[in-house]
Amino acid sequence: MSFWVLQLTSKKKTAMSENNSSLEGQRMMYALVESYAQSNQTRRDFCAAHSLPLSTFGYWQRKYRRQKL
Repeated sequence: MSFWVLQLTSKKKTAMSENNSSLEGQRMMYALVESYAQSNQTRRDFCAAHSLPLSTFGYWQRKYRRQKL
């Protein structure tokens, strides 16, 4: 019986870790979107400077705008 409790506890910790890391990733990307908005760079130059694919950065820009509305 303790095996199942241990297994369930492990899954919860993993799920919580994934949530924390995805939240950290979201915060990091939103910070980059805000940084870009204040920069004088083109989106292409900004993405190149930060090693980001344009499509990925565009995704996060859209997500950021939708959340801020």
